[in-house]
Amino acid sequence: MAIVMTSTSQMTSSQYDQVIAHLAPELAAAEGFIAHFARPGTDGGWTVIEVWESEQKQEAWYDAKVRPHLPPGSPEPGIRPLHNVLLAS
Repeated sequence: MAIVMTSTSQMTSSQYDQVIAHLAPELAAAEGFIAHFARPGTDGGWTVIEVWESEQKQEAWYDAKVRPHLPPGSPEPGIRPLHNVLLAS
Protein backbone atom coordinates (compact mmCIF):
# COMPACT_ATOMS: atom_id res chain seq x y z
CA MET A 1 0.00 0.00 0.00
CA ALA A 2 1.34 3.44 -0.90
CA ILE A 3 2.21 5.79 1.95
CA VAL A 4 2.90 9.47 2.49
CA MET A 5 5.83 10.41 4.73
CA THR A 6 6.00 13.83 6.38
CA SER A 7 9.11 15.07 8.14
CA THR A 8 9.81 18.46 9.70
CA SER A 9 13.26 19.64 10.68
CA GLN A 10 14.92 22.83 11.84
CA MET A 11 16.92 23.59 8.71
CA THR A 12 17.06 26.61 6.47
CA SER A 13 16.17 26.59 2.78
CA SER A 14 19.88 26.81 2.00
CA GLN A 15 20.60 23.74 4.13
CA TYR A 16 17.73 21.86 2.49
CA ASP A 17 19.06 22.79 -0.96
CA GLN A 18 22.48 21.37 -0.08
CA VAL A 19 21.02 18.12 1.26
CA ILE A 20 18.66 17.53 -1.66
CA ALA A 21 21.37 18.32 -4.21
CA HIS A 22 23.40 15.50 -2.68
CA LEU A 23 20.54 13.00 -2.24
CA ALA A 24 18.29 13.71 -5.25
CA PRO A 25 19.90 11.31 -7.75
CA GLU A 26 19.84 8.41 -5.27
CA LEU A 27 16.35 9.26 -4.07
CA ALA A 28 14.96 9.39 -7.60
CA ALA A 29 16.43 5.94 -8.28
CA ALA A 30 15.37 4.40 -4.94
CA GLU A 31 13.17 1.32 -5.13
CA GLY A 32 9.59 2.28 -4.33
CA PHE A 33 10.08 6.06 -4.50
CA ILE A 34 7.22 7.98 -6.14
CA ALA A 35 7.49 11.71 -5.35
CA HIS A 36 9.22 14.32 -3.15
CA PHE A 37 7.91 17.73 -2.11
CA ALA A 38 9.45 20.35 0.19
CA ARG A 39 8.22 23.60 1.68
CA PRO A 40 9.04 26.00 4.48
CA GLY A 41 7.55 24.74 7.73
CA THR A 42 5.07 26.68 9.81
CA ASP A 43 7.55 26.89 12.72
CA GLY A 44 10.43 28.30 10.68
CA GLY A 45 11.90 24.89 9.83
CA TRP A 46 11.52 22.84 6.69
CA THR A 47 8.88 20.23 5.82
CA VAL A 48 9.48 17.31 3.44
CA ILE A 49 6.66 15.20 2.07
CA GLU A 50 7.31 12.02 0.11
CA VAL A 51 5.15 9.35 -1.47
CA TRP A 52 6.41 5.77 -1.53
CA GLU A 53 5.04 2.43 -2.76
CA SER A 54 5.24 1.01 0.77
CA GLU A 55 6.28 1.83 4.31
CA GLN A 56 8.98 -0.86 4.16
CA LYS A 57 10.66 0.72 1.13
CA GLN A 58 10.51 4.20 2.67
CA GLU A 59 11.96 2.93 5.96
CA ALA A 60 14.81 1.14 4.17
CA TRP A 61 15.76 4.35 2.35
CA TYR A 62 15.38 6.53 5.45
CA ASP A 63 17.40 4.17 7.64
CA ALA A 64 20.22 3.88 5.09
CA LYS A 65 20.44 7.42 3.70
CA VAL A 66 18.85 9.89 6.11
CA ARG A 67 18.86 8.64 9.71
CA PRO A 68 22.69 8.35 9.96
CA HIS A 69 22.98 12.11 9.32
CA LEU A 70 20.36 13.28 11.81
CA PRO A 71 21.23 14.67 15.21
CA PRO A 72 20.21 12.57 18.24
CA GLY A 73 16.63 13.19 19.30
CA SER A 74 15.40 14.12 15.82
CA PRO A 75 11.66 13.51 15.46
CA GLU A 76 10.52 10.44 13.58
CA PRO A 77 8.79 11.07 10.26
CA GLY A 78 5.04 10.66 10.15
CA ILE A 79 3.78 7.80 7.98
CA ARG A 80 0.20 7.54 6.74
CA PRO A 81 -1.38 5.11 4.26
CA LEU A 82 -2.71 6.50 1.00
CA HIS A 83 -5.91 5.34 -0.60
CA ASN A 84 -5.00 6.53 -4.10
CA VAL A 85 -2.08 8.06 -6.01
CA LEU A 86 -2.73 9.71 -9.38
CA LEU A 87 0.19 11.18 -11.32
CA ALA A 88 0.11 13.44 -14.32
CA SER A 89 0.97 11.67 -17.55
